[in-house]
Amino acid sequence: MDRLANSPDSAFYVLNILSQNDKLTQSDYKNIESAKELAALQSDKRWKQLLATVQKQADANTYPQEEFVYGRKDGMGLLMTQLKPKGRSNGKAIISVQAGSWFSNFTMVEKRRLLQEAIP
Repeated sequence: MDRLANSPDSAFYVLNILSQNDKLTQSDYKNIESAKELAALQSDKRWKQLLATVQKQADANTYPQEEFVYGRKDGMGLLMTQLKPKGRSNGKAIISVQAGSWFSNFTMVEKRRLLQEAIP
């Protein structure tokens, strides 16, 4: 990125290609917007238009989502993020549970599987 920042035309060429990517996320937008390596480009008249294009593409790639508290543990809210389909829903859902501690592993999944196998 440092080399591209010293060549604005090349940098904008590459960034414009990136702005069309169908995997672009809001995180990518924030990283481009705040990249210190691209600070030299921010005074260019193309910068604001590029950011608008990147943000529009990132918004289009983002699933509608809603976050809500489904319970409480020791006064802390237990959060669930619901991602909704972009198009028509088929009525099915996927539930993915993440660990709420600083680390996570599959030992609990394995213990649950063994326990279920033991129950007739």
